Amino acid sequence: MPINKSSAKTLTVRSDLLWSYVRSLALGLVLLGITQMVGAADPLDWLKRMQQAAHQLDYEGRFVCQTGTRMESLYIVHRVHGEHELERLVTLDGKPREVIRGHAAIALIRPGRNPMNLAEASDPAVWRSLRHLNATQLTQYYQMTLAGTGRVAGRSTQIIDIIPKDHLRYGHRLHLDQTTALPLKSILLDTQGRRLSQSLFVELKIGENITPIEHDLSALAQADSLSLQPTRLDTQTATQWFFDGLPNGYQQISYRYHVQHQREHFIFSDGLSAVSLYIEPPTQPALTGHANMGATRTLALRKYAQQILLVGEAPVLTLHKLAEALRRHD
Repeated sequence: MPINKSSAKTLTVRSDLLWSYVRSLALGLVLLGITQMVGAADPLDWLKRMQQAAHQLDYEGRFVCQTGTRMESLYIVHRVHGEHELERLVTLDGKPREVIRGHAAIALIRPGRNPMNLAEASDPAVWRSLRHLNATQLTQYYQMTLAGTGRVAGRSTQIIDIIPKDHLRYGHRLHLDQTTALPLKSILLDTQGRRLSQSLFVELKIGENITPIEHDLSALAQADSLSLQPTRLDTQTATQWFFDGLPNGYQQISYRYHVQHQREHFIFSDGLSAVSLYIEPPTQPALTGHANMGATRTLALRKYAQQILLVGEAPVLTLHKLAEALRRHD
């Protein structure tokens, strides 16, 4: 059932913000799973090496993200500074936007506005990616195969197919640089094997002579000085909600409570896909139904007299099962 028309405008505004968050998770998958290992014997070896060496490379380049009929061009610089990673992401078309990740915060920069602190950089849910996954555990839910070779951004690639074993998750096709194993292209596939979205580099430089980010950190420092809404991270004592019967393979990886909006935010992942579930006081009119935004699926409903909103790059069936698993302590 589509989302009711009376609340479409409200949901569109919320979904745009949520889509930005979900997209950052997708970019984490594409851009942060890095390895120096070349010539791994099988796809599981590739993923294990990616897990071990995710922070080691400096790189910069331009890439394109396509979701449905929507396409964006972006520029990225990623540098390792001591024990920390610095990252700058800039949109090249549409409204100017820039995201800078530093040691302690993530700043959103827009012309004519003060920088906005999006989140603590240490929040594992924001930057969770292939480097955090348990590659062996993934084989329970995905079949992984070497699928030949290709060429992206003028570089030879090894193609890896990650195919789901059920209808609760989407598939992936990765093109890994044969020299560095940096993912140069990522394709998200639905349960029928049809392309939902893709991201690919069109220009890339790795290693030496990478553009410094340090001069951009004044904006980040300004954003870092802005207080985030207080959050409670203890899922055992800070919330009256729990989940019984999660979809197979999905686990809760994050919980945040936003005091100002009285909104609770749970994130679930199977190691590759991620779904956010929001609980907040009821709205008028109620948000109900589901919608598609490219690769992103949303589901809105009322439960326990609360407004529930789910959003993620996962099948609608998975969103329904997560909503059904929601319980409240008596």
